[in-house]
Amino acid sequence: MDDGYTRSGRLSAGTAVALAVGNMVGAGVFVLSGLMIQTAGPSAILSYLCGILVAFTGLSYAVLASICPGDGGGYLYAHRMLGPYPGFLAGWGMYISVTIASAFVLLGLGIYANRLLGTAFDPRTAALAGLALLTVLNLRSTAEAGRAEVALVAVKIAILTLVAAVGATYLTPADLTPFFPHGTGTMFDGVAMVFFAYLGFQVATMMGGEIRSSARVFPLATLASIGIVAVIYCGVEVALLAAHLPEYGDSSLFDAAVVFFGGWGETIIALGAIFSTLSAANANIIGGSRAILTMAAEKQIAGLFAALRGEKPANAVLLRQASRQD
Repeated sequence: MDDGYTRSGRLSAGTAVALAVGNMVGAGVFVLSGLMIQTAGPSAILSYLCGILVAFTGLSYAVLASICPGDGGGYLYAHRMLGPYPGFLAGWGMYISVTIASAFVLLGLGIYANRLLGTAFDPRTAALAGLALLTVLNLRSTAEAGRAEVALVAVKIAILTLVAAVGATYLTPADLTPFFPHGTGTMFDGVAMVFFAYLGFQVATMMGGEIRSSARVFPLATLASIGIVAVIYCGVEVALLAAHLPEYGDSSLFDAAVVFFGGWGETIIALGAIFSTLSAANANIIGGSRAILTMAAEKQIAGLFAALRGEKPANAVLLRQASRQD
């Protein structure tokens, strides 16, 4: 059984896939899915198939991971192939991007928690609570953080798959007509909206030094994660079209779930959204802390961030949490 860690003490291939999927399927699917139909109509399904194009970028990352099999992902590649200064810029660029992404999804956690509980707390309260929970988890052990990621991703994928499967049973040919209600150009506008959602696979490459047989695992994990995400995104779009909503927007997935499951629908989607935000933030913490760890090991930031406590990069994890609270 895949428990997140292999017997050699390194993260398994299943965890690599979970990290990538967890980061790609975050809060965006719950907001963008309805906006995509609003923009492109049924052709939004084709917009999400841009994952095929992203796969080529993913394979490029996989090749680099085999050349430089260590923690740090894009930072390590830039540092070794282009030199210290370009590597430094790449490392901080990655750090800033995952920090902003984590703050965004954790704020989404607060919004969805209010929706689930029927409360009106400041979303930042739940965001900070989620941040504290994930910090403790990552400080305990990478193995536990990896297992938690697998569990969180499994639950949210199950929820979204359920919605997509039920929605597909309601779909009729009329729901796909006209396929390009606003012209073919809007389909490409949709591609621009969702392209960034597929780039989360790079988080797994930041863990290259802790994934067993990374040169072999990364190509398979990258293609598998992109394929899983593309199927989920397209399935959700099909479900939304089958729901026959009067209008589409950022809360359409919640509205569609009510159509399919009645009063429980909104609760189901709110739970899925909470699991999604937690898994995306956890993936960013795991990956981002390794980028900081590698930068410190290469003596480009203070060496104390390369220190390990019980084989965990505790100082690197705490740096990410402190910056996010700022």
